[in-house]
Amino acid sequence: MNFLKQLDIIHYIGGGYLNERWLEVIIYEYITISLARSFNPKIKVIGTGLGLGPFKSRASLVILKLFARKFHYLFVREIASLSIVKNLKIDVNTKVLGDDVILLLPILTRLKLEQRNYNRSSNSITAINLKSFPDYNYNLIKLSLETYLKQLLDDRSSQPEYFCFGREPGPGDRNLLEILDRYYQDSLVVRDPYEEGWRSFLSRLAGARVGIGCAYHFNIILALFDIPTIGIYSGSYYKQKIVGVMQLLSQETLVLSLDELGLEKDLAEVVNVAINAHTSGKNKLEQMYTAMKREYVNAYTKLCQD
Repeated sequence: MNFLKQLDIIHYIGGGYLNERWLEVIIYEYITISLARSFNPKIKVIGTGLGLGPFKSRASLVILKLFARKFHYLFVREIASLSIVKNLKIDVNTKVLGDDVILLLPILTRLKLEQRNYNRSSNSITAINLKSFPDYNYNLIKLSLETYLKQLLDDRSSQPEYFCFGREPGPGDRNLLEILDRYYQDSLVVRDPYEEGWRSFLSRLAGARVGIGCAYHFNIILALFDIPTIGIYSGSYYKQKIVGVMQLLSQETLVLSLDELGLEKDLAEVVNVAINAHTSGKNKLEQMYTAMKREYVNAYTKLCQD
């Protein structure tokens, strides 16, 4: 355990793993920090871009409170997470700064600029994404999605491409295309970062005219690309994640539940609403990036000085 005696900081990077659904994670991490401090009481703990919750039971909140009290800094990604910390009266430096992916803003901005300069077919892509998660029942939108895909394919106004963010042994997002009839499966271009590489994947996504998707980071990256997006959620977990963070990044983003989207007869009309409502959030995003970088640097400076 000599390495623990040399360790200065434990840093929990962004994620939505601290919630009641995976309570065992919080218990495991609480034990981990407690053991680490038994060998080195000086270890500091910081969390950035974290999503806390949702929680329903009081017992789960008690466990979260025990764990969160171990932190020196707890930077969360949306208001709901901050409210949990405040309501539990946890004495920790806490702020809402957004998701850690915001730190990629300069890289994503360069990728979009390169895409515009070298690909004159910019904005010809309709980016589509489905997320493999138990709360999602894609049969609710099968008909509306196929109707919209048929329209795109018939008039060739935009190339529909499927952007896969999860892959087995993790979430098998690619397999979700099986809900579509074979004609639409074969017509979709599939973009898989695990095959083509993340730079190529993101460069292609930067050329989208609009995005329709369920994966949390799909929506965030499109917002950072300043591209109109329809965010889709199902269940309380993804509602907090997608609605909360997108409200910070781009309030114009259209966010619907899977049930709501399933009731829409004309997905093309919903897409047009999202495009027409979109306004550039470039200045706000740059401000969020600057604030996040400043807060993280200041936190680490302070922790290293103590």
